[in-house]
Amino acid sequence: METLKIEQNKEGNNNIIDDKRIRDSNNNNNMDISQDEIFDVAIIGGGFAGLSAALLLGRYLRSTIIFDVGFHRKSNIHGYLGFEKLSTEEVIQKAWKDVLQYKSVRVIKEQVTVIEKDYNNNLFLIKTEGDNKKKKEGKMINQESIEMENIKAKARYVIIATGVEHTKPKIKNFEEYDGNGIWHCPHCDGFETTDKKLVIIAYGNKYNDALDYAKVFLGWTKDIKLFLQREVDNFNNELDYQL
Repeated sequence: METLKIEQNKEGNNNIIDDKRIRDSNNNNNMDISQDEIFDVAIIGGGFAGLSAALLLGRYLRSTIIFDVGFHRKSNIHGYLGFEKLSTEEVIQKAWKDVLQYKSVRVIKEQVTVIEKDYNNNLFLIKTEGDNKKKKEGKMINQESIEMENIKAKARYVIIATGVEHTKPKIKNFEEYDGNGIWHCPHCDGFETTDKKLVIIAYGNKYNDALDYAKVFLGWTKDIKLFLQREVDNFNNELDYQL
């Protein structure tokens, strides 16, 4: 009886990007984009939300372009099953490898500055900081060519996944301890305050809201001091409360 031998291929092989392209992307090499190419979806932001969307779009063979500058909050992950205490850098790095397996997903590592509709109102035209730098350097002379070349990608739909940026007080050495002794979210990092002295800095005039926020931590620690700032950058008019 003759045996038929079948070569083993990776699942979904017709949609796999080779390792070299993944390495090139990790080395900040933008993937070439044609001016005539139209993507189904453009994703602004390569964090957890953006890459999650890109992963499924890649598996559905939807042409996708991700814009990301690699700026992510440095902290450890808590409360996410299977990823407890891993750093965001580790998870993001793994996520990029997962996403870039799919050849329908491309990446441009530049910051988006403008998104606008075309004349027919059918496509989103996406421009980046990189193109503005070229214009400033005088590399584009003709105004018409500037408008055309300034378009980095065209897409039918856009997903905004830029995340949030926390308001931070102007305190010396704050950045040094941000995520390591200084936290922003009781749901994410409340456990880290267990049986420790805790200082909470709140902004604005909503004293009751700040007090309710402080009470959330009572399950972890009873030694809490609340500073309520009337103004974000004014530390002279602070009210000191002991819970």
